[in-house]
Amino acid sequence: MESKNKYLPPQMSEIVNSLENEELWSAVTIRLKQTEPEDDEVLGIKKFLEKNNFDRGRLKIFLEEASMEIDARKMKKEKKSSKSLWYKVAAAVVLLLAVSTYFLFENTNQGEELYAKYYEKELGFPVTLSTDHDKKFNESMNLFRNEEYERSLSGFQELLRTNSENDTLRYFIGVCFMEMNEPKKALKTFSFDFKNSLFKEKVEFRKALIYLKIEEYDKVRQLLLDIVNNPDHAYFTVSNKILKEPVFN
Repeated sequence: MESKNKYLPPQMSEIVNSLENEELWSAVTIRLKQTEPEDDEVLGIKKFLEKNNFDRGRLKIFLEEASMEIDARKMKKEKKSSKSLWYKVAAAVVLLLAVSTYFLFENTNQGEELYAKYYEKELGFPVTLSTDHDKKFNESMNLFRNEEYERSLSGFQELLRTNSENDTLRYFIGVCFMEMNEPKKALKTFSFDFKNSLFKEKVEFRKALIYLKIEEYDKVRQLLLDIVNNPDHAYFTVSNKILKEPVFN
């Protein structure tokens, strides 16, 4: 795919190049999250990433598979010069990407669309100087804040083995699973009794989002109704908004 990059539009070329460059990828994702692309191709990329939690690996696989498919088709049909062929392949990849991501977005289940629309990013706790006793927790929290969820999860789980009733650990483990697109594991983690926890309302809303993602709408409705029955609930307003979505009416 690298040999075709020079024939791609500038923004698309930057996105493709960022797949192998961590610093560039960070800048590209920030820009995509903060702006609405004018080009259909870049908009298609943004929609794809929104549906896949801005997973760089998934985008890379998608682009490589699209490129390989068009390569195969073009090789069978054309015997022209290499430059002409690659130019057409590059253009076709862009077209395929725009069309494919559009249909991917349109065919995504309503639950996933609403999940992405209302998902709340957990930033984690700021880490301060502390004793050696807190070192492992702070390391795991720093990883979490840096969005290194798999490594963060491992650290939190290690701590949980010696402190199984810790609601903070269970909450962040559940969020890690959500970020890693493991909804069922997140639900299992959130089944812990958070009744007297500071995370109670957060967990109630997150459980509703997870059921939304997996399209168990009756459970979503009940959880959201429980929330809106309490006007003081932190998620009262957003829960009302979700209940007004067409899927619940």
